[in-house]
Amino acid sequence: MNKEDRELVRFAAAWAPFGGAPPGEVFVTFGMTADRYQRRLRQILAACAVDRAQGRALNDILRNLGA
Repeated sequence: MNKEDRELVRFAAAWAPFGGAPPGEVFVTFGMTADRYQRRLRQILAACAVDRAQGRALNDILRNLGA
């Protein structure tokens, strides 16, 4: 994962308990639409090899994205 990927995952994890980030916050933070953010985040998470704890957290993020 590169730096931007890590920032996207951290951002998603921070917003996950609140049902995900609002589209405006995504745009202000990353300069991308919510749809693009969700597609990119899914790509990142699908490519990650993670341990069990990380897997649970990432599954929560994906669930909040409606995956």
